[in-house]
Amino acid sequence: MRNGDSDQIYELKQYLSEFSNIVLFIINILQYHIIQITIDLRNLLSVQEMKKLMTSMNEFIELLEKLKEKGIFYKLSKSRIHTIMIEVSVPGQRWEIEYNTYGESKKCQIEIEKFVSNGALYDETELKTLFKDFSD
Repeated sequence: MRNGDSDQIYELKQYLSEFSNIVLFIINILQYHIIQITIDLRNLLSVQEMKKLMTSMNEFIELLEKLKEKGIFYKLSKSRIHTIMIEVSVPGQRWEIEYNTYGESKKCQIEIEKFVSNGALYDETELKTLFKDFSD
């Protein structure tokens, strides 16, 4: 082997050694950040808060199952932050059942608003009122 070849091999070994040190350094940084993220997520919600959240979620799902079981049409929507709405349509009425987490406590609250029809029926000319009164 010529002297120039051994110099190149030596330089390559040095380069690989430095490269492996950099890779190990990056891996250590990533491991540290993954641990920090895990700790942050664990600290985000206490055990009690997590239990409350799961209880609220179970109640929410039970309500959806009961609506389905009783043959009541509904759809889910989200129109505000921290709120999920169940829109229920029954003859002559529309209900908005909102599950929200307002305020400091972040406790799940339920608000229900009912819209009851007066029974009046309109023809297509009423659409002009809709657009006139409610367009931006």
